[in-house]
Parts: sequence; C-alpha cells; structure tokens
Amino acid sequence: MECLKRMLAAVTVLVLSLYVYLLSPAPNADAAPLDLAQLLEKVSHEDATVRENTVRMMGRIKDTRAVEALMRSLNDSDAGVRWNAAMSLAGSTIPSRLNP
Repeated sequence: MECLKRMLAAVTVLVLSLYVYLLSPAPNADAAPLDLAQLLEKVSHEDATVRENTVRMMGRIKDTRAVEALMRSLNDSDAGVRWNAAMSLAGSTIPSRLNP
C-alpha cells in the first residue's frame, strides 16, 4: 500500500510537470500559480523521486517564487534532488534574484 501511495505521488508530480511544460511556458510570476503551490507542497515529500521531479519542474516554470524552495533543496538528503535543484537554479532565467 505504501508503494502504491508513493507511485501515485510520483505520477501526480509527473502529470503536473507535463501540464506546466506544455501549457504554461510563460516565464512570468503569473504563470500557473496553482501549479507552483502544488509543487511547493511536494518539495518536502517523503519520496526522493517525487522531490527530484518537483525541483526539476520548479526550474522549468521559471517562477521567482520557487527560488527559496530550490535553494533549500540544495541541502536535501538525496543527491538527485540536490543535483536537480542546482540545475534548476543554474538553468533558470532568474539567477539574478540569487545575487541582488
């Protein structure tokens, strides 16, 4: 049952990721606010795969409100989460927010 819950959470993030990727390409703060809220909830999920997919998608939506969560994810216990958080921050159009 626990495995099924983790798989469902991972699928939820992937579906949300696909939606954000295909339907919300605008890099502004108004793009898909509900999607960011859902991603912010998943960034602390117990499953590392869910957290990894979440930080990857946070980089794709390029919303400045995701920067703090991505920076916290740089200290995650999972190397894949840390890597994807770093790549999301490095590949985003918002790094100027990191160094004011």
